Amino acid sequence: MGNSRSHLFGSESKSSVSRNRGGGGKNKTTTPPRCLPDVEGDHLQVDSCSFAIVEVFTSQSSSSCQVADVLVREIVETSQQLGLRVFPLCFHVDYLNQTGWRDLFSNPLYTDRQKFYARTLLDDSSLFLPHVIVNGTSSFLGRQRDAIMNVI
Repeated sequence: MGNSRSHLFGSESKSSVSRNRGGGGKNKTTTPPRCLPDVEGDHLQVDSCSFAIVEVFTSQSSSSCQVADVLVREIVETSQQLGLRVFPLCFHVDYLNQTGWRDLFSNPLYTDRQKFYARTLLDDSSLFLPHVIVNGTSSFLGRQRDAIMNVI
């Protein structure tokens, strides 16, 4: 991934694609579907190819993470009402397991993933919960609903 912060929304291609359908050697030329939003005047039309990945770093060991669980549910519901495709992924980190409550869903690989984002997006090694990453490029504290929705 490096420092490249490409969008996960696909790319527009103006080239045509020729396909031989196997019948009589005729080629059919088609244009690939656009996967970027269209803007008509002041109105944004979201193409069916657009989507957002929302990664939530959380832990059963943290009482503040219950807010993130509700937030993810609200984001998905609001996105559906707006016709947006959002795919939430929840990663339970393991670094709070030493506090006396072991998160049954925790995994050290999820902690490593959060550390990667802390280094690349925040230029910092400090970790916090709940932590939300949108499309691998934007970092938020888990209660910043409006800011998260603006990026989606």
